[in-house]
Amino acid sequence: KFFGAADLPTYSTSAIWEDGPGDADDLNGVVFHDSPWVIDPDGRALAIKAGLVRHWGRSALGVSRLYALGYDACQPAPGPFSGGELAGATGMLYADTAGRIHRRLPFAEVRGGRAVPLPAVTTMGGL
Repeated sequence: KFFGAADLPTYSTSAIWEDGPGDADDLNGVVFHDSPWVIDPDGRALAIKAGLVRHWGRSALGVSRLYALGYDACQPAPGPFSGGELAGATGMLYADTAGRIHRRLPFAEVRGGRAVPLPAVTTMGGL
């Protein structure tokens, strides 16, 4: 804003976002990517996070992305994993032809100090 570029979109890495409640009003409008575990946790993720806080206190949420990674690592892959995708706590997981696991992360925008999930982007044919 200071340099007259307030109308340009601002993107960041997941490093700007803490897992858990915080005061993020100054980040409004910033778009970032992170795991579903952080951006849009489902019921199982919320239950696991509640258990972490209950047993180890709120400080455990500081490394909760590692718990999501461990959770995904312990999930059995349905059938042969090659060619398919698995919706994991850390993102959409898929294997390449060499058997390496990759992930696609969803995006969110900070609105009202909260991470609001953005719709998935589809690829444009030929681009």
